[in-house]
Amino acid sequence: MTTAETIIRDAFAEVTNSGDEAPIEADDMQFAIRTLNRMVISWNFPIGWTVILNPADVITVTAIAEEALVKNLALKLAPAYDSIVTTELKGAARGSLASLRRFVVRMQPSRYPSRLPTGTGNFITSTFYAPQGAELIQEEGGSILLEN
Repeated sequence: MTTAETIIRDAFAEVTNSGDEAPIEADDMQFAIRTLNRMVISWNFPIGWTVILNPADVITVTAIAEEALVKNLALKLAPAYDSIVTTELKGAARGSLASLRRFVVRMQPSRYPSRLPTGTGNFITSTFYAPQGAELIQEEGGSILLEN
């Protein structure tokens, strides 16, 4: 199982050039945990997230969501650590979040009410009223004449 510390270490590795060997200070870890919680809650679609309190807490999302967590957390952390956000990181964050959204959110076909007008050509049977009264028969001199 992946822990919050693993996600945060991977995000810091994307932001800084320190690698996995450099320890993350306690203040930085708590800042990253708060940022991670806020970020996932703001996504506003269900991924099975439980709020993280400690670095040792287990992440309760599917494996497909981990890439989106790492890349988007790195994107959120970069300004706080004066790191330059590369176009590759932006693209990876956007792409991984879009993939996660497609995986989680399922669009259902719309159900139209029976009273909704159908328009012409949609069905073999016509839903329009048959003309009543005088019928058009010809056009003469730019105006339409009615049958007597």
